Amino acid sequence: MGKKILFWLIFLGALIGVAFLFSEDSGNSPLKVLDPDNASYLIEETEIDFADGFFEGPVAPDSAIAERWQISKKSEGDLNGDTKNDWAVILYGNTGGTGTFYYLTALVDGGGNIPAVFLGDRISISSLAVEGRIIRLVYEDRNEGEPLATEPTVEKKLLYKFENGKLVLAE
Repeated sequence: MGKKILFWLIFLGALIGVAFLFSEDSGNSPLKVLDPDNASYLIEETEIDFADGFFEGPVAPDSAIAERWQISKKSEGDLNGDTKNDWAVILYGNTGGTGTFYYLTALVDGGGNIPAVFLGDRISISSLAVEGRIIRLVYEDRNEGEPLATEPTVEKKLLYKFENGKLVLAE
């Protein structure tokens, strides 16, 4: 008899524990994991929803011209010092013309929709890394005044940090 009561107490305790873990009202919901492949990004004041690392849609309502955006590179690390993983993300897109535009943005836990920073047109991204709370970006661009048809060969190294809800150059 005592074993039956013990069994039912353990069973009910486990059932209540599982219900508590998965209850949305408990305040203890499983942590939301940031997923850069399936997130919304703010590019030039327009929110773009990515699915599986990609977005395609009309450049304007009722337009037959499509814009396409993809993720070029991404790097995980803690950008705001809360010990939770965030993401630095390079997006590139074509809005119907000949250009391929590159932007740096971030997904920061609790940071909202962070405005993307324009990097350039038809550049070549070499590396992206989050080190400490700093984003290290290396890419190739052209000399000022060179035609966009020229292959980018001028190396640029930039450091960014997340500050007051946006990405800013770090010194």
